[in-house]
Amino acid sequence: MVVLNTQYNLMYPRLSDIRRRIVAYEDALKGEFLQYQILPIPDDAPPEIPRVTITTKHGHSMLQLSLSGAVFQTAYDDAYNKSWEKCHDYLEKRMEQIYDIVKHISPERIYTQGITAQIIVNIPDTNPVEFLTKGVPIIDKNQDIWDFGCYATVISQNKYFATVQISNARIAHIPLSAENYEHKNYLLFNIEANDRKMFNQDSNNDSGKETTKDLLSLMKEIVTVRIDAFISGGVFKL
Repeated sequence: MVVLNTQYNLMYPRLSDIRRRIVAYEDALKGEFLQYQILPIPDDAPPEIPRVTITTKHGHSMLQLSLSGAVFQTAYDDAYNKSWEKCHDYLEKRMEQIYDIVKHISPERIYTQGITAQIIVNIPDTNPVEFLTKGVPIIDKNQDIWDFGCYATVISQNKYFATVQISNARIAHIPLSAENYEHKNYLLFNIEANDRKMFNQDSNNDSGKETTKDLLSLMKEIVTVRIDAFISGGVFKL
């Protein structure tokens, strides 16, 4: 298993003065983050376009702040990407920091939170397309199927949405020479856990730190238990 990247998203009420608010919070950002960058975006641009970006000191993560939401993206290197536990510990620390930043600039409330993870798995001597289609009765196995994917969203704990999209992914490996250039075919998992169900039920929902912990725990369960069970048994249970 290789964890390619994760993303932590928060949505909040529209803030027309996001630039001023982040400048007022400048001192609290020092130590863990590089100097923020205010982007020259016109005031009448769509609210979801980032106005401010902040990068972590080692450059693995970036926080983007728009008028209505925050996105914290992380790409994992070889020191982390083979272990979800390491990624989890890093993400847990950073999510707490990002939540506090967003809560400072949007003290009224936070509408929703969500976590996504992109993971690839190599099953030795196994064709990912054949693995995914073997239990699908509507697929004619006599066809030469090049790519295949499936998608499902379920309700967890009666308040969260958990989504998994499973497909094969052909990833090019940089060759040492033209002779050994190749694409390797992996299983690709795009996983998301969010609390949009609670917001859908109550537009006054204020998403708190307990939700942050719940979503991270739900993601950990999917990554460390459900993926292995799927590979060994062929059934993915969210």
